[in-house]
Amino acid sequence: MSETFDPMNAWLRKALKDARRTQSELAIAWGRDPAQVSKYINYGEPELTLEWAQAIKLMTGMSLDDIFANDRASRVQKEQWDKEQEPQVHEESATQPRENGATQVVAQDTNLAMLELKRSVDLVRVALGPGYTVEIVIKATGY
Repeated sequence: MSETFDPMNAWLRKALKDARRTQSELAIAWGRDPAQVSKYINYGEPELTLEWAQAIKLMTGMSLDDIFANDRASRVQKEQWDKEQEPQVHEESATQPRENGATQVVAQDTNLAMLELKRSVDLVRVALGPGYTVEIVIKATGY
């Protein structure tokens, strides 16, 4: 468990630096106060809009897909960090007997499981970068 969390959208700070642009220039492009750019980079607030993403695209050369993927991955990482800071509660998994006598672990919340899967895919997509497609196939068997 880490003590601090890096700025939520550090990827944007790096992209601006790589493009030799500043947060002040981005604030002008967004028509906002520089403090709002800092708040977005450090805390992810307010949420990224298409208009803002297009300004980032023009300033950095990043694709809109990469911008939104990085934004989403930052949010997922922040949520995971926040979750790690909370006291851990362990619940026993529910089980359900099957016809053949074996037991099957039943997801207590399928939506939560799908959300976790989506978060993982977002992280993998950002890690791989452009030029890769991430696909997940779920097939039900034995029913």
